Amino acid sequence: MGGEDESARLKAALEKKRRALPAGLTPVSRSRKLFDHLVRRGFDPGAVRDALREKGDPTDDDGI
Repeated sequence: MGGEDESARLKAALEKKRRALPAGLTPVSRSRKLFDHLVRRGFDPGAVRDALREKGDPTDDDGI
């Protein structure tokens, strides 16, 4: 159950921050800002990458 809670918190934090970012950012810039913010908030970097990919955002592992 702890993993499901963490995943739900991560997705909620990702959506909240995504809405707060300026509209004119490139997809790469938006992804980096989201990744950095969420890792600073204590989320596991691998889980953040997976959540970004799930939402269709590029990650550094995708060759950006």
